[in-house]
Amino acid sequence: MDADRSGRCSACFFTTDFPGVTLEADGRCSVCHGSRIREELAAHLTSGLAELQRQAATWRAQRKGRYDCVIGGSGGLDSSHVLWIAKRLLGLNPLVVKYDHGFNHEAADRNVRALCASLGVDLEVVRSRGGHDRRYVRRMALAFRPTGLYWAVCVFCGPAIEAVLYRTALREGVPVILGSHNVFEHRLHLSRGAKVAGLKRALRQAGPARWPAMGWHLGLAAWHLLRLRLELHVPPLANLFRRAPRVPGIERVTVSRYVAWDVPEMVKRLEAEGWRAPHPALPMRFDCLIEDGLINGTWLKAAGLTVQGVIACNLVHADVRTRDELAATVAGYAAGVPAATHEVEERLGLR
Repeated sequence: MDADRSGRCSACFFTTDFPGVTLEADGRCSVCHGSRIREELAAHLTSGLAELQRQAATWRAQRKGRYDCVIGGSGGLDSSHVLWIAKRLLGLNPLVVKYDHGFNHEAADRNVRALCASLGVDLEVVRSRGGHDRRYVRRMALAFRPTGLYWAVCVFCGPAIEAVLYRTALREGVPVILGSHNVFEHRLHLSRGAKVAGLKRALRQAGPARWPAMGWHLGLAAWHLLRLRLELHVPPLANLFRRAPRVPGIERVTVSRYVAWDVPEMVKRLEAEGWRAPHPALPMRFDCLIEDGLINGTWLKAAGLTVQGVIACNLVHADVRTRDELAATVAGYAAGVPAATHEVEERLGLR
């Protein structure tokens, strides 16, 4: 089979627009030929359900308050499945904590509330009192508008979620936080070097006249990020300089190291509890408007593929889905970038 002259892989969604991707003589891309995601999935499992259930029995026996564990719940696939496992397979009484930065999808919000109601667990929603997360995003959007590349617009979110979880665990006297690791989502292929090179080109195109204003907005963004970290700070002081807090006596347990992350089976389990994915063929990464708008717009400009498009490639490489099964969803995410970006900018007061 000859390589596609359009530069499109015949097996997945990568094209030669993606930095470092080439097409081989059989029409498949270099990522397809080099992918080892099936081996990674197998290697990620270090134990089994019986071991996790043994640990859960210990947590129940050591309970000092109302809850056995804390779980961060976004309403997406992974956190929802962690909650399902905690309740249905481990018999735990978790406290679910949702960090709301103001850009959550309604579908994800509905999911987390429906699942908590179905499973009979408590839900707590946490927001920044000073709105520093929203203010950070606004300043970052203003700073990088001239370039159209918003790589760092989401850097506040991960540390904020971690801080919220640890603060909740400390308050409730809970020694365990449950989470997961989704290989399909974390295995994104655009290198740091490619991102930096693209941003440098965009800055040159924007022109030096715009750089001072961009620097001003970046400085204000850094101020709001610091204020957010101070608001959500988890002692000791050293945690201010870490991406995730370190708290002695609180254990992080990655549930996906014990239970296989079988996407179709996960969806079936959750749907039985009232959970719904807007895109059933690709039931991941639908919980944040910032990603659907600014981040996906960045990925399309820099690499010709959305975040969900890369995840779709990973699902194809792992033989979970075929290209044909995912084609409409991948195209839909790309087509939806302008509307999602418009919605984010409206919420930021930029329109």
